[in-house]
Amino acid sequence: GGGQGAECDPGSFIAFPLDQDGCVEAHWKLGPPELQYRKAVSTAGRAVLEERPDLLISICALDFGSNFTGFDDPPDLPVGSFMYEAHEYSWFHPTEKLHEGDPYHACTLDARWGHIVRAGIAPVVVTELGFSHSWFNEGTTKLWYPHALAYLQERGPLGSDGGMDWAYWQLSGLQIGGTSRK
Repeated sequence: GGGQGAECDPGSFIAFPLDQDGCVEAHWKLGPPELQYRKAVSTAGRAVLEERPDLLISICALDFGSNFTGFDDPPDLPVGSFMYEAHEYSWFHPTEKLHEGDPYHACTLDARWGHIVRAGIAPVVVTELGFSHSWFNEGTTKLWYPHALAYLQERGPLGSDGGMDWAYWQLSGLQIGGTSRK
């Protein structure tokens, strides 16, 4: 149990919710200023653009690229100078919910990051769409994959414009890390 460091001292952050390890989690614009992701992204992005105004700043969501809570309020950066990165994996979704079909999956992705694209707040690129090379033999992934692909291509926020940009992770097909991965 329990994390280490000042950010894990419950007495320091009485008003902020703690995670399972008793630490204050980073949020887009809530909580202690030093843990506000929006502020950090804005500061770092402005520093980069000051040196190289031609660059595009890529901002990954919190919680393994899946949590865009509060991202509707964009960073303090020039419009067109940044994009958001989302990640999408089968293990982000309960298997029993995937049996319910595409409406569950589409509503989940709309709530997570699709609404940002639909509202025109910022571009979102799915930089990690991951599964093994034998996904068709894996129960949950086999259920998830057609829903994910349909959302990215024709049923999601850019379906009428040819779909969203996305990248497959990991090209070698090797799954590493974690305690339940093979």
